[in-house]
Amino acid sequence: MTDDGLTEAPPDTAEHLWFTVVRTTGHAAPGQTTAIRLIGLLPPDWECVSVVGNDEIKLGIPRASVPGSPGELRERLEQVVMDSALAGWSIGPP
Repeated sequence: MTDDGLTEAPPDTAEHLWFTVVRTTGHAAPGQTTAIRLIGLLPPDWECVSVVGNDEIKLGIPRASVPGSPGELRERLEQVVMDSALAGWSIGPP
């Protein structure tokens, strides 16, 4: 599978909070596999859009769909990314 790189945020996503999840080791699963795992581990009430590359996932969460401040959402997402299914991946800097 080749990495086609990341594109711009999808249209109509200006009201989203964007988080970047990055691969920290070459032995981790590629972005396409990890994106499926990541989305499956999110709380069931979260809506999201994603832009996926081999080494980076941009996750957009609509501001109105999840209660909490951007910092609180980041903390919740950090807990999700700590799951062993996402080993070798972490959240990039804000």
